Amino acid sequence: MSKLVSAAAADIQLTLADSESDIDRAIASSASLLATMTTARIETGSSFGTGQVAIMRLVKSIAALSEARGDMVRVHADLLRVARERADYVGIDECPSGAAQANAASLKLVA
Repeated sequence: MSKLVSAAAADIQLTLADSESDIDRAIASSASLLATMTTARIETGSSFGTGQVAIMRLVKSIAALSEARGDMVRVHADLLRVARERADYVGIDECPSGAAQANAASLKLVA
């Protein structure tokens, strides 16, 4: 494999892992915000309707992030397929931190 292809593959692998983690962090952060908002309503004795529009929009954004996460799982699978098709790429079954197994399980959930 040429040095250029090897470097590109390594860059893609690292950037993909970062993108996957960023989406997970965004989902976790948004879920935490939702918990904080609803807990604040309860603890302040606010009416049930307080902040409802904001809650609805946040839930919608979490759903969009979840959809994006499913698409990222598919991107990972597509890139793995491309790597397997390239005869000059070695080590294609080695995803960082066992991501291949996790993505295989996730693909079953989003397929």
